[in-house]
Order: sequence, then structure tokens, then C-alpha cells
Amino acid sequence: MDTYTLKDFEAIPFQQGILSENTIRIIQSLCSMIEPQTSDSSNHTASSRPRPQKEMEYNGEKHFKKKLATTSDWKQKPVYVSKFAALNDNQATINEIRTIINKLTAANYIEKIDSIKEKMTEVDNEADMANVLSTIYSISVSNKMNVDIHVNVWAMLFAEHREPTLALFGAKFAEYRDSMRNIVDVSSENYDEFCDFTAKNTTRKNTTELLYKIARSGSELFSKAQMNALSDDLLNQIETDIETKEKQKEVEELTENAIILFSEIKTANSELFATYLPRIRQLSAYKTGEKPGLPPRSKFKYMDLVGK
Repeated sequence: MDTYTLKDFEAIPFQQGILSENTIRIIQSLCSMIEPQTSDSSNHTASSRPRPQKEMEYNGEKHFKKKLATTSDWKQKPVYVSKFAALNDNQATINEIRTIINKLTAANYIEKIDSIKEKMTEVDNEADMANVLSTIYSISVSNKMNVDIHVNVWAMLFAEHREPTLALFGAKFAEYRDSMRNIVDVSSENYDEFCDFTAKNTTRKNTTELLYKIARSGSELFSKAQMNALSDDLLNQIETDIETKEKQKEVEELTENAIILFSEIKTANSELFATYLPRIRQLSAYKTGEKPGLPPRSKFKYMDLVGK
């Protein structure tokens, strides 16, 4: 394999006429975006000097080092700096909010929620608001241990930013329901796909718990009526899928979510649970193999739920 050093490149003859006029125009355009600027003793930026054509020529490494040494400060033109600065400020705010949320505990959540509320005031456009709310949502459904604390976070966000928060939950709930359809088993031998499959199952279960606890708190962000509708839809889908053998994995994952949901309902509202009990009891009473899409493991979970 051939190798080259800087001296080999310095030896390339860059005489006048070697580069095309179009190439030179492109180089000049790029250089015009970054110009040397110097500051005087009164901190006022000096105006940039036009670069002579001869400075565009490459005269070797020593020439460029000399030019660099004589330039005290290199900055981009203000128009580019302002755009990048705005972008970095927005991303910095989102990163700070993410850091605060990741440090939430039972001991500090009141103080931290106030910090999040203050930081949210720095988000001044719809796109960034949607971005930061989506970031918070992702953290909420990946952190099962602090779900009750996250309910308080969303109560604050809903109170301060009602419309964008409702829009986010509407979109996320639609994704959540879609994710429960056509669940296909993945072999553990396919490591990447199996990890992705497992992560999606975990997210679904955490989402079920978060939505229920938000509804139980009385928030309009996800109301009790919406929670009841979700419960009905979930049972309807399970009762349909158990008729098809190929749906066993889907029934298994739906059952995981149903157990989380109805266990919470059973603990918090026995009257409401009683309205679902006949259907749950029926799922637990089927004989093994009677419903081809109902795995024995799922049946036993329904039996535990009804107290058998």
C-alpha cells in the first residue's frame, strides 16, 4: 500500500491555472464563511479585511502555520454564530431537563418539579416544546420505579402546557394501542431483534401502569373514562385473539398488560373490578387447549387475578 506524508502533498504543484475557475470560486465561497476577526483593547470587533487572491494559493505547511500565528482570533460570521447558538441553547435546555428528571426521588421531587417548571419557560417554540415533552415521556415510561413521582411531573406539565401535553398523550396513546396489535414472537437466538422485542414489551407494561395512575389521580390528561375504554378494548382483543393459535404470543403480552391494569383496579376500586370479573373469570375457566390462542401461562395468571 502506498503511503504519503505532508511533504508529498507540499510537493504538489499548485501553480496558477492548475485549479479551475469554478474550483477557486467554491474555495473563495467557503473561506468567506469563516473570516479572521481581531479585537482592539476596547473589546470592539475590528472589521474583517478582504482576503487577497494570492492568499488563496497553497504554499506549503509553513505558510499556513505562519498565517495562523498572525491571526489572534478566528470566528464565524455573526449570522452563522447566532443560528448555531440558538440551536445549542435549545438543546442545552432539553438536556438540563433530562438531567433533572433522571435525579427525581421521593425526597426531592417537589423541588425538582419546580426546577423543571422553571426550565420549561425557556422553551419558546412549538417544535422544541414537542421535543422536550416527548423526551420527558420517554423517561417516564422507562422508569417503573418512580412512576408515582412522574404522575406529579405530568400534573405540573398539564397545568402549565395543556394543549401540547394533550397532543403528545393523544399521539403516544395511539402508538401504544397500535403496538398491541400483531405482536409476533422473536427467537432469543436473534439477539438484536429479541432485545428490541423485549424492550417494546417492557415499554408497553410501563405505559399501562403510568396511564392508569394518571387516570386514578383524576387528571384530564388521561381520564378515568379513557382508562375504562382501554380496559374494554384490551379484553375485547384478548377474547378475539384466543380463538387463533398463531395469536398465542400476542395474547401472552396482552395478558401481561391486562394483569397490571386489573390488579390496580382491583386494589383501588372493587366496584369497578366487579364489572369486569365475569369476563376475567371466564378466561381463567377455559380448559387447557379449549382456546387455541390462550397459553396455559396466561390462563393461570387470570386464575391468580380472580383468587383461585
